[in-house]
Amino acid sequence: MYKTDKEKLIMAKKTLKTLNDNKGVEKMEVTGFETVVPTIRKIDTDIT
Repeated sequence: MYKTDKEKLIMAKKTLKTLNDNKGVEKMEVTGFETVVPTIRKIDTDIT
């Protein structure tokens, strides 16, 4: 899906921002990210 870890990270950050913008909406059916939200949050915590 993504070529590099950096691309994954950028996508994760964008997704996290979208979630934050939606005031913590956990389910993103359009992108199918509902199952990786906890992982994204962990990544975001690890790199900030």
